[in-house]
Amino acid sequence: MGPVTLDECRVDDLRRLLVALATPGLCLVLGAGASHGVVPMTRQDITDLARELLEAGGNLALLPRRLRDQVTDHPDSLFMAELLRAAPRDAWDRVLADTLSPGQASYVLHASFTPRGAVPQALTQIFSVLESEAGTIVTYNYDRITDAARSRFRVVAPHGERSQLMSDPRTREAMRKMAFELHVPIASDWWLPVPETVEVQQRPAYQEMTRAWRTARSIVFIGYGFGRGDDAISYEDFGLNASTDASVHVLCPRPDNADLCKQIGYALRGRGPKFRVFGHPYRWRSFAEAVLEYLESVGRFHVAAAIGAELEIAFRHDRK
Repeated sequence: MGPVTLDECRVDDLRRLLVALATPGLCLVLGAGASHGVVPMTRQDITDLARELLEAGGNLALLPRRLRDQVTDHPDSLFMAELLRAAPRDAWDRVLADTLSPGQASYVLHASFTPRGAVPQALTQIFSVLESEAGTIVTYNYDRITDAARSRFRVVAPHGERSQLMSDPRTREAMRKMAFELHVPIASDWWLPVPETVEVQQRPAYQEMTRAWRTARSIVFIGYGFGRGDDAISYEDFGLNASTDASVHVLCPRPDNADLCKQIGYALRGRGPKFRVFGHPYRWRSFAEAVLEYLESVGRFHVAAAIGAELEIAFRHDRK
């Protein structure tokens, strides 16, 4: 195989991304592409599994490989799909509450949003090398893998997060007993993955998110696409509130990368012919590992030291 080459545009765009990650006023917007080891809780994922189970007569061997892997890695998804297969798509959270006690239902949901096993270090350590001055992480995930970043970044979860007590096996077991034996609901503040309504705008974290968008110098979307329409209000508010001075980036593998760039660009239409959303065809975990490995190799601890090493970082990413 011949030498690996990268087109000039990809290198230039990567430099723009690194500059954005190294500049004060950074706002990261995290979606499922920045999560790890949790049940994919979109309505589409769950209903796909429920429909396939019906068509397969409950025979897991007949499921498509993607869904078999999901069931193997996340058995909760199978349990939930069985409950949901006859339910309207927008009622799955109510079905759980009707089928189980409120305490049991709340535990099932919290468990579904809790990473299985250890989270890869790169997914948590990457935030330690990004510029945090006036920085914000907006996470639409419930998994709390951004907890370690709270010492440096303001972390905002407009749809809420699972209980922090689920992170520790001992407290998680105590919560399970309270939920299943005493039927005590676990307190939560999340907006479940159903279409947003105007009520979501009244949530303090949601309002904090729009303020962060208004003051950001750069906005970087990582594996997030406004919920395929379920997050329509967030989408509209992003278009209304995003700082006109901010550079906007989308980090996501192709082909979703191009689609997300178009989607986000449309929300910001009217900004003039020179405005563009920069798309970066990288997998978040591989990108994070590549940046961290490069910084370690040169004995540096801030992403600014990676500016100028775009070829090296891209090669490291592509080799993973």
